[in-house]
Amino acid sequence: MRIAVLSDVHGNLAALDLPTVAGNHERQLLTLPPEEMGASDRLAHGTLDEQQRSWLASPPATLEPAEGVLAFHGTPTDDLAYLLDTVEAAGARPATEAEVLDRLGPAADGSTWSLLLCGHTHLQRSVRLPLGEGRPHRGGPRPARRRPGAAHRPRLTPHARAGRPGPAMAARR
Repeated sequence: MRIAVLSDVHGNLAALDLPTVAGNHERQLLTLPPEEMGASDRLAHGTLDEQQRSWLASPPATLEPAEGVLAFHGTPTDDLAYLLDTVEAAGARPATEAEVLDRLGPAADGSTWSLLLCGHTHLQRSVRLPLGEGRPHRGGPRPARRRPGAAHRPRLTPHARAGRPGPAMAARR
């Protein structure tokens, strides 16, 4: 089975036609008063009509795009939490395996989903977790250190493809 994942599309019209999960900005636009929003959310809030607000309210917080696959924004229960990072006063650091498993909650039991997809961090990474029984094992490369203001970060998922569209995508333009 092949699965393509587009995460944090931020208004990319072509991607918005695909199955999607709600993230923190959708929720913030629909629930926060404008004075509590960031500048970009406040600007967007002032331009939305009721039909657009209704569409923003329609994506679920979690989605099963295929059997055994669960997609969510931050964690299965919190669109603002970082699954693979822990934010501390000194900055962000890679989350420990125990922190990740705790944030996943029941989704970490491995009985329903063997592949978990999350966005929110704008980083491509893969982590092998001990879902269900077994000895803890973490696979894959170590996450990149965060640099304030870094616009482009290294791709850390070896099988992911990012960047320029391939011939099939370019032909559709």
